[in-house]
Amino acid sequence: MNLHSTDVINPQSIRFRSLVDSLPVIVYAVRTEPPYSPLYISPYIESLGYSEEEWFITPDLWLSLIHEDDRERIIRETETAMTTGQDTDYEYRVVTRDGIVRWFRDRGRVIKDEEGKPICWQGVMLDITDLKQAETALVEANRRAITEYEHLLERLAALSESFGSARDLLTVYRAILDFTLASVPCIGLIISLYDAEHEVRKCAYLWYDHQELNPSEVEPAPVGHGPAGQAIRTNTVIVNNDFVKHLIEKPNYIAIGFEEDSRTPRSILLAPMTVLGRVIGTIEVQSYELGAYRREHETAMRMAGSLAANVIENVRLLEQERQTEEQFRQSQKMEAIGKLAGGVAHDFNNLLTAINGYSDLSIRHLEQNNPVRRNLEQIKKAGQRASDLTRQLLAFSRKQMLQPKIINLNDVITDTSKMLRRLIGEDVEIVLHLKPSVGKVKADPSQIDQVLMNLVVNARDAMPHGGTLTIETANVEMDRAIADKYASVQTGPHVMVSVADTGCGMTEEVQQHIFEPFFTTKGVGKGTGLGLSTVYGIIKQSDGYIAVESEENKGTTFKIFLPRVDQAASVEVKKVVDAPEPPRGTETILLVEDEEMVRVMTRTILESSGYRVIAASDGKDALRLVEENSEPIDLMLTDVVMPQMSGRMLAEQIAPMRPHMRVLYMSGYADNATPLLSKSERYLTRHRVNSSMR
Repeated sequence: MNLHSTDVINPQSIRFRSLVDSLPVIVYAVRTEPPYSPLYISPYIESLGYSEEEWFITPDLWLSLIHEDDRERIIRETETAMTTGQDTDYEYRVVTRDGIVRWFRDRGRVIKDEEGKPICWQGVMLDITDLKQAETALVEANRRAITEYEHLLERLAALSESFGSARDLLTVYRAILDFTLASVPCIGLIISLYDAEHEVRKCAYLWYDHQELNPSEVEPAPVGHGPAGQAIRTNTVIVNNDFVKHLIEKPNYIAIGFEEDSRTPRSILLAPMTVLGRVIGTIEVQSYELGAYRREHETAMRMAGSLAANVIENVRLLEQERQTEEQFRQSQKMEAIGKLAGGVAHDFNNLLTAINGYSDLSIRHLEQNNPVRRNLEQIKKAGQRASDLTRQLLAFSRKQMLQPKIINLNDVITDTSKMLRRLIGEDVEIVLHLKPSVGKVKADPSQIDQVLMNLVVNARDAMPHGGTLTIETANVEMDRAIADKYASVQTGPHVMVSVADTGCGMTEEVQQHIFEPFFTTKGVGKGTGLGLSTVYGIIKQSDGYIAVESEENKGTTFKIFLPRVDQAASVEVKKVVDAPEPPRGTETILLVEDEEMVRVMTRTILESSGYRVIAASDGKDALRLVEENSEPIDLMLTDVVMPQMSGRMLAEQIAPMRPHMRVLYMSGYADNATPLLSKSERYLTRHRVNSSMR
């Protein structure tokens, strides 16, 4: 220690010289009167590039070291402190000999003798440069964080605005993409929806390397114990900044979006999308960089996931409502078209009955070589073709006569497949996937054959250059969620038949009209447009449902759902019976038919066969004729559907007057395939027949 004034220094302080000299601080002492000449300086002054000797040789060295922006303030505050005797504690910058600016904290006080007279000013200067830099860095970090948070709020506001105008999921997904690209490192975005029932996540949107990809090409990924499973089960954001290592350690792990090449993503971030605590999916972002994702990225994607979840759920509900409304409108339209088609077919059937009937009667009385006979045979042939069309219309309107049996669809498909293979040609491969445990259904086997043939013919036409036709059966439990997907489907156990082709597919617009009568995409003369409408009617009349799933250039799948029944299959014994000769008799028949042409033609046929016929134009006319005729009437042959009084009502009213008269019903169609006779009618006849003579 350099003592230039031993009379002002406490001799006891010498004991602490070695301690003070070793401290990493600058300890100093100066006189209290101007020019504040130095009395002592510790060796740490050398950290500023100056020696102790220079401190004493240059009296104004201390002032010259203070940064010019702080100098006046420090001189002023020091003079005030020395005058008032107050302690000082201030911070200022010091410039070293090398020109480096360093921060110091200077704490000083006046040292007085026993009489209270000032002896010197002593102080300690602590280097706080690192602390100041840390404070500056912290302030800068806080400023950046606040700025980034403000930007995040702006991006979230823009995202919410985009969500507010979204009416479809694709718009929602693209809004999430825009937000993600602006907020986090991203070369890949996968939005997946979580299927909790099957514990898989299904890719709903896929963006990779600046382009949208088809999410349907990504197989559903099981949710295990990987990052996706953690995000879903813990409802937290999961970050893995070295995902390649994870893949190497778990080679069986299924990762969506990853490619095994030099550009494999190295970092992933998975944010859950949650509605009321329930995870409905994940937003996954990927980066080629190692360690790409930080805490602020987690915050951004967590907030985006929360916003997106509610919007996705609402849009899905809206789409489901729109789909349900569209299905209801489609169902109503098909019902209206069905009623129209049924009415037209019924009236047209009456005309065809007369045409075909009179053709038969005329042909019977003409020789084989008669040229008129050939003309009549052509008329009859055309009438039969027209009858086929009316039968298809009646099938669509669900008013044809069915003979339902308990059947195993696997057996029906197996028996029909041999004929189908010949029908479609060699360039189309038929693949059968028939579940052995498939249940039984109640349906008309011949009509199911027709359904299969119509669907297969359509599939063949959709694959002009060959392809694969797959027929599949399976047991399906139609719960409420599945039933709501299809209009007018009842819940409960069903059997599904799927007919899928690899053909040209259909647009959504075509699918909206595919089951309507006379709608066809085939060229002129290549189709009537009644094939699929017939299929629709047969399935609906069998209490089932048919749906179509198709995409252009990606094939078409028809799915048929029929209610499953817990009964043994009917045993059908087919007998070959020679066509009998037309019956003849002498009995009296009461004929009731409101259509004059049909009534006259039927009367002619019966009378030509030896029967005595009493013809009535409607129910009231029939009652009058029964009351006026006292002679026995052996049989009443009546139409089922007539104005004012149906055939069933007429039979009930005649029964008390003619208890032994038998009743034979005839109809070209049945209303929803309901039985023509009720239990109360059993006493009317010992032999009841539901017959179609048209």
